[in-house]
Amino acid sequence: MIDVVAEWPELFEGLDERDTEGIRAACASSQLEGRAPTFEGVADLVANARGEITHEEFIARAIARAEAQVGRSAR
Repeated sequence: MIDVVAEWPELFEGLDERDTEGIRAACASSQLEGRAPTFEGVADLVANARGEITHEEFIARAIARAEAQVGRSAR
């Protein structure tokens, strides 16, 4: 299992422990469901935690990544 904080520590610089652990737990849970974390996905989780993007923007980016991965619209 990938520890996203150890894998991409630069993303978590300045983020408080609560948000860091929440993102780590969310990524671990996703991995147990068969979804490997990506740099872009984790970066968006961190950006959302920092208030740099809205939840709606986070969801839109996740959908766009999913669509790109399967090569079609996920909607």
